Amino acid sequence: LALRSLLRQEAVGVAVGVTVLPAIKLLLASRGLGLRCLVSERNYPPARPPALPWRWLRRLSYPWADLHLVQTSTTGAWLRRHCGAKRQLLLPNPVVWPLPNHEPIVPPEALLPDGVPVLLAAGTKAHQKGFDRLMPVFQRLLDRIPQLHLVVLGLSATPYQGVDQQAWLRRLLGDGSERQSRLLLPGPVGNMAHWYARASVFVLPSRFEGFPNVLLEAMAAGCCCVASDCPTGPADLIEDHRNGRLLPADASCEAWTEVLADLLGDGLQRAQLAAAAVSVRDRFSEKRLRQDLL
Repeated sequence: LALRSLLRQEAVGVAVGVTVLPAIKLLLASRGLGLRCLVSERNYPPARPPALPWRWLRRLSYPWADLHLVQTSTTGAWLRRHCGAKRQLLLPNPVVWPLPNHEPIVPPEALLPDGVPVLLAAGTKAHQKGFDRLMPVFQRLLDRIPQLHLVVLGLSATPYQGVDQQAWLRRLLGDGSERQSRLLLPGPVGNMAHWYARASVFVLPSRFEGFPNVLLEAMAAGCCCVASDCPTGPADLIEDHRNGRLLPADASCEAWTEVLADLLGDGLQRAQLAAAAVSVRDRFSEKRLRQDLL
């Protein structure tokens, strides 16, 4: 009722509901007001199902939307089949290039020794991004490449949903001061382009995505990228062996270890994949996406 009152007071003409619960609330509040409502899901819907009452309300209200903005065709198909969301527009996120800098600025050289190989990962939600999956892989890689460092950007030092994510990853990595010193957790940084430039390989072992901005940015920055073929997004960006490596969603620790060890030991292969990856600057530029809509 409060939202409905606000929509009337402000004489809103177009409103966008971003993520499930806000979208449902908007559709219910705006019913009969004559304004245009758009809905934008940001993750693959089955990966994070809301509680049962919200699922019912989603099925009831989603057909009312004037338009559903979907980031991948897989998400669009699911919404059409399960939620009656028939009016859709496929609109992936654009890549901003060159990447802008903002605070906090954390120079890689302030934390990393010169010349050491670096695995880079980034994200704010450790479980969704599958960072826990990287810990046993990193352990095995250190046995082969003792100077290897793993940098995970974006995890706050404060708990997320009651979990200290940094401490969780360190526990999974296991005891040993030498091993722990190779895992760097600088937290959020605003100079991502500098970190992409320093990475030997960028990794995204996600359990699920919507459309992974961080992978899009890493490819635009010319990183050699390895990602999980999770629902959804990585397969829209990476063609395996051409512009990166795309591993099955259920790939084993051994499979990840072998692929990463191969890439870390083969500079030519890394360079070839990285050179092909930068094509996303054009494929997902704002100008190109606008043209594709016309």
